[in-house]
Parts: sequence; C-alpha cells; structure tokens
Amino acid sequence: MHPLVQTIVVVGIAASAIALALSAMELRQIRSILQVGKFSLSTRAWQPSSAGSAQHTPGLFFSKAGFAVYTYRQGKWVLEADYSKPGFEAVGPTITGAYENQVVKRESALKGKG
Repeated sequence: MHPLVQTIVVVGIAASAIALALSAMELRQIRSILQVGKFSLSTRAWQPSSAGSAQHTPGLFFSKAGFAVYTYRQGKWVLEADYSKPGFEAVGPTITGAYENQVVKRESALKGKG
C-alpha cells in the first residue's frame, strides 16, 4: 500500500478512536447526572438557579429552546427533567424504547396556543 494511503488510514482510525472515547465520556457523564437526579454536577451542564431560570455554560446540553430528558421504563417514556425555556414545552419521544432504562434528550417545542 502506498505510504500516503497508509498515513490517511492511520489518521482516520486515530480520529475515530478519539471520537469514540469522547462520546463514551459524555455518555458516562449523562448517566452519572441522571443517577444523582440533578443537572448541577459539572460546569458543562445546565444549572438551574433559585429563580427557576437556567444558567448556561457551553457544553453538553445546549439548545435555544431548552430540552427534556426522558427514560424508558416499564414500556413507556418517563420525564426525568424538563429544562424547557420560556415559551417552550417538553415533548415526549416519538420512538419506541429499545431497552429498559434507555435515556434520551429531546429538544423542547414551541407551546401550542390553547
């Protein structure tokens, strides 16, 4: 195999390995946050203030509309945390859960009129 092609393959494999490791770290952080039951464990997560608004620092949970976290339990989605911004509301997942205790983050939607 040509040395240039070998170099490109090695760089691609290294980039994939780094991306996989970073994803695993993010998933571990989400799992830890959900197990404790609050979103203030790290400076990268949303941290609700006493006034009920959310302080945001760039990182894992960025969304202009806010978001909600759902867990699949006993055949249905259960709302674990709702961090919707004013004017938005939590919307449940439309997919069927693949396994017990599956966790998904769902972006909030505009509140309906009525």
